[in-house]
Amino acid sequence: MLRALTIRGLAVIERLELEFEPGFSVFSGETGAGKSILVGAIGLALGNRGAKDLIRHDADRAEITLECDPTEQPGICDWLKQHELDEEILLLRRVLTPSASRAYINDTPVSLGTLREVGQQIIEIHGQSEHQRLLQRTHQRVLLDGACGHAGALKSLAECYRTWSETRERAQQLGQDREQHQQALSLLQFQVNELHALGLSEGDYEGMDAQQHGLARADELRAVCSELLDALYEKDEASVYSQLAQSAERLESIAEIDPRLREVTELLPHALNQVEETVQALRAALDRVNLDPEALAEVEQRLGATHELARKHQVAPQELWLHAQELSSKLEQWQSPEHDADALQAEAQRLEQDYRKQAEKISKTRQKTAKQISKRTTEILQQLGMPQADFHIAVASQAERDPGPHGMDEIEFLICTNPDQAAGPITSVASGGELSRLSLALQQSLAHGDETPVMIFDEVDAGIGGGPAEIVGQLLARLGGQVQVLCVTHLSQVAAQAQHHYCVHKRKEGRTDVGVLDAGGRVEELTRMFSGIEQTDTARKHAEALLEKIHGLADGRMEP
Repeated sequence: MLRALTIRGLAVIERLELEFEPGFSVFSGETGAGKSILVGAIGLALGNRGAKDLIRHDADRAEITLECDPTEQPGICDWLKQHELDEEILLLRRVLTPSASRAYINDTPVSLGTLREVGQQIIEIHGQSEHQRLLQRTHQRVLLDGACGHAGALKSLAECYRTWSETRERAQQLGQDREQHQQALSLLQFQVNELHALGLSEGDYEGMDAQQHGLARADELRAVCSELLDALYEKDEASVYSQLAQSAERLESIAEIDPRLREVTELLPHALNQVEETVQALRAALDRVNLDPEALAEVEQRLGATHELARKHQVAPQELWLHAQELSSKLEQWQSPEHDADALQAEAQRLEQDYRKQAEKISKTRQKTAKQISKRTTEILQQLGMPQADFHIAVASQAERDPGPHGMDEIEFLICTNPDQAAGPITSVASGGELSRLSLALQQSLAHGDETPVMIFDEVDAGIGGGPAEIVGQLLARLGGQVQVLCVTHLSQVAAQAQHHYCVHKRKEGRTDVGVLDAGGRVEELTRMFSGIEQTDTARKHAEALLEKIHGLADGRMEP
């Protein structure tokens, strides 16, 4: 819902602040008073293009702010929450300066595109504004589908189309690269078999390398260990152990001569113990020496094969086992149906049949609903001062048409406004006033209706009067029971139907003001709208009678 509008420095408006109520409201006033400027200002706040000549001559900038209630629009509330903005209020603001144009949402700078995207979910303008979504073929389809009530079927169709497109594209790609794919698959199979024949597992290479190192130097290890044993222990009196033992005895004897040597007599026995431990370790090493030429040849052969394959696959030898696992996984994927062109093609054909079956069902629903809406809308248009109007929603279902996520139908709103004219797209046939009346008629015809909570009509009563004008007012009032409706009008029959009446007038100094009329003010304004500049008693009585009939006016007051 639109709560308030603030305008500063725009065209003939110096400063204006308006508050709005729910339901149906009208704006009236003399020609040139500035009614269209209000609609234009709202359009600017919704992201319409703005020229610098719109800035008031005595102002340095123009500023328009719309205060809206977003609580009934989950999409808007989610957007505000994602951007960490207040979710209880929506402020759309536009600032025009001679050199720039800036846009804000809740005082946060945004692009015009973002302002337009958010604003159009709250307010829709029908008339000369750029916000005529009714002209967009996409919106025409959305309106029809909304009336059909098959959102679940459309979602299923879109998902089927996505899966079908992806499968078809993959099948075509594999079909084009079939020969290359088979060659690559054969090579991959050979590589996997070659690596599996080696039989490597995690840590095997490190174990083989250590084993080869030990086997290859077994002779050297045995020779050095024997040599050290001889030198340390087994050469009788020439061994290190024998010499240390003799030295310990001599040191003990001279310690009796010099008692100060007593402290070092315990060092050599420690050395003897260490020599004994070393000898035991060397003997154990000799026992472990494995002089097995066959085992050495076998491990060296396997190591050689590992190094050769590692060079071939351009990986480190210790990473070859992991590389083998990765290639095996890749081979398994390439051999799955997802990489089989024939299997994918068969799946794509199955999905296409499923898609076309769903699309055909949706098309039949659209055609049936389109006939109902076309008939009802035509009847309403003929009541709205377009007696020769013939509205038609064309649903062209063509099997050869390129499929899409929304089906295979071409949907277009067509209209004929006189018998000598062929029906054509509303974009080229309907005038601004006719388009507004068409939108109003559609709102009554569509069971689903439009989800936009605020609708503004400009020129909705252009070229009509009398009975049709009264019907326009009644339809707008009826629509005001569902959404908030604002209408610029010059017809008393329309204005009298409104719950709230705003009068736009221009002061002598050239300033435009807008005020909310009370019951007496409504009588005066309707009298002016009936009779023009020279107001008559007959026009006044007519205005009073009309308000009495619609709202129960008595003694200048509106009944609650």
